This record gives sequence, C-alpha cells and structure tokens, in this order.
Amino acid sequence: MEALRAIRILDTVIDCIRYRFVKRKMDQDDYQKTLLQALRVRSRLGVADDALPPVPEPVRPENLHGSSRLSAGVQVSDGKTAAILTYRPAFTDLTDPDYPESDGIRIVFGETSLRIGPEGEGVQLESFDAIDIMSLSPRDRFFTPLSWAAGIGLEGVPGEARGRLLRISGGAGFAWGGGQYGLSYFMALPRFFAGSGLDDGYSLGGVVRAGWIFRLFEHSKWQAFAEGGGFGAGHQSYAAAAGLEGSVRLGRNWHLGFETMHEERWGQSGFRTQMALHWFH
Repeated sequence: MEALRAIRILDTVIDCIRYRFVKRKMDQDDYQKTLLQALRVRSRLGVADDALPPVPEPVRPENLHGSSRLSAGVQVSDGKTAAILTYRPAFTDLTDPDYPESDGIRIVFGETSLRIGPEGEGVQLESFDAIDIMSLSPRDRFFTPLSWAAGIGLEGVPGEARGRLLRISGGAGFAWGGGQYGLSYFMALPRFFAGSGLDDGYSLGGVVRAGWIFRLFEHSKWQAFAEGGGFGAGHQSYAAAAGLEGSVRLGRNWHLGFETMHEERWGQSGFRTQMALHWFH
C-alpha cells in the first residue's frame, strides 16, 4: 500500500509540474530539471498493480432536456397572487438537475418573464435577461480558477409603481466543492442600474453573494443563497436578499421549479414565493 501511495503521489506531482509549465509558472530550465528528477524517482517504483479509478461518464445528450424552456406558474408577493409566464430560448441555470453539482453554470439568453397581476394590473414585464452568465469553477489545492459572472437585462421594481430598470452586472469570486456535499461559492458582484425612477437616473454599487448548490434527493437540485450590499453613486440604496430555489425533474422535458426569498431593495422590503412548471423543447 505504501508503494502504491508513493506511485500515485509522484504521478500527481509530475502532472502538476507539467501544468505549471503550461501555465508559464516555471521557466524551461526549471521545468526540465524538476521534471527529470521526478521521473527518475518515479521510474524506480515500477508500474502500479491496480487500475486507475474509472472516469465518470458525462450525462449522455439523449438523456438531457431540450435547450428552450417555457414556464407557467403562480407567484405570491406581498400578499398578492399573480400568474407568471416565462420563455427562455436557451440554455440552463444553477439549479438544473440534469447537470452535476460540479457543473456550476448558468447560461441564459433572452429570458422574458411576464406577470399577469390581479384585476387592474393587467400584463406587465416582470424581467428580461438579454444575457446572464455565471461560471462557478471549484478550486482545490492544485487548481485555483476564478469564477465569474456577467449579464445585462431589465429588472422590475417591487411595490405599487413596478417600474423597469436597465441592469448591467458582472463580478468574480471563488467556488469550492462540487462533490457529494454540493458546491459553495462567494462572489463580489458590481451592478449598474439606469431608469427614470432613480435619483439622477442611475445607481451604481454592488453586493457580495454567498451560495450553496446541493441535492436534497435524486433528480433535484437546489440553491440556498444570501447577498447584501449597497449603491452609493446616483440613487443611494441598500440591497439584501436571502432565499432558496430549486428544480425537480419530473421527466426528460418536464421540471417543477420552486423559489422563495425575502429581499430589500430600492427602499422596499418584501417576501416572494413562486412555483412553476417548466417544459423544455
């Protein structure tokens, strides 16, 4: 067992040396000298008797849902009930149960959400995401990738006025895990808003966000999150939110989505719960 352990350690060391050279963290002289030393030691240990652990098979395309999604659901916000209709041409989000926790990806293009409110409110644009991307890459002792996010769209303002604001967002941070205990992340997310309902017509600031992506049971995927921050340029405001969202796979192209959260923004505070049936095609 000790010899096998030494073989695996040296194989990992050799891979790490090659990786550092490719990433230009070592010059060629140091690379050749260090690699030759490691290979000499490794050659004395022979060949490992046991086979390498099997590589997990990725999700087969024929078992994945379609790329476009149509959703219909019910939202309860501040004691008011409304119907929500959403169409997303592409592609996936962080709580998609078809993908493993290690695939911390959100890739959304052209998602449009309409709110059919109580009598008198009619049909309103709840939100529009022209593009919304978040890439969470888990870090470990050897690899330290940077996670990042970027997006642009329109966002509704809570309350009676229900105005619309242009939103441009981005950010970077770190993620850990991706195994049986889920994927955790921490991000710093600057945000810019513009609209006639804001002082000076704009607001610039940001939030810090922490989240945990996990599975409660097979064929489901959930995210618990919390964020807080503020906006100091233009319209000044405090922002905070915390909640839980998730999806349960009912069939290849049918998912059931759930979201509940409490948020404070633009001087208003409220609690929102939403449930929707998703059809992929």
